Formats: sequence, C-alpha cells, structure tokens
Amino acid sequence: MGRNRRWTTLVLAVMASLLLVSVATLDATASTKPKKVSIVESSLTYTFSFSPKAVSIHKGRRVKWTNNTTSFHHILFTNGVTFSKDVPVGDSVSKVFRKRGTFHYHCTIHPKTMKGTVTVT
Repeated sequence: MGRNRRWTTLVLAVMASLLLVSVATLDATASTKPKKVSIVESSLTYTFSFSPKAVSIHKGRRVKWTNNTTSFHHILFTNGVTFSKDVPVGDSVSKVFRKRGTFHYHCTIHPKTMKGTVTVT
C-alpha cells in the first residue's frame, strides 16, 4: 500500500511540474508579442490617425506600427526617444523601448491628425 501511495504522489508531482512549465511558457510567449498600432484612414474625412492613439508597454517590449492606408507616413518621436522611420504603404516598422517614461510621436507628413503616445512602465 505504501508503494502505491508513493507512486501516486510521484505521478502527481510530475504532472504539477509539467503544468507549471506549460503556463510559464505560454506567459513568456504572450509577453514577447509586440503592441500593435495601425495607421488608419477615415473614409468620411480623408484624414489619417494612429489606432490606438496611446499604448502602454513594459520596458524592453516592442511597439509595431503598420501602415494600412493609401499614403506614405513618417513617424518621429519628439521627446526622449531617437526614432525616425518611414512607413511605406502596406509596410510596418517597430521599436523596442528600453527606458521607462511617456513618449510622444507624430507623423511628420500629417502632424495635425496623426499623434500618438507610448507609455513604458
């Protein structure tokens, strides 16, 4: 009887360990995906914008901008981040944020309607 109990305990311990490893792996995979920002065009007003306008990420994570419009764009950060990238039609650019803070950016071609913020914690 003691032998069966030890065997059951061992099997349960191994199963619990495998479950913990699986959950940790899923968590790590989910956290490495970039935060996505789409560049969109309003069909009513023919204006462009970032969607969402504000994103929050953890330090060391990446934001990816995708141009879903019919126009060329250029992203420029105005404080604390060196980043200036062209975003051709149908293309994407991304940036890893290595320091905490709130960083503002805009499209240099459409600065009145295309403004965004990245908050890094």
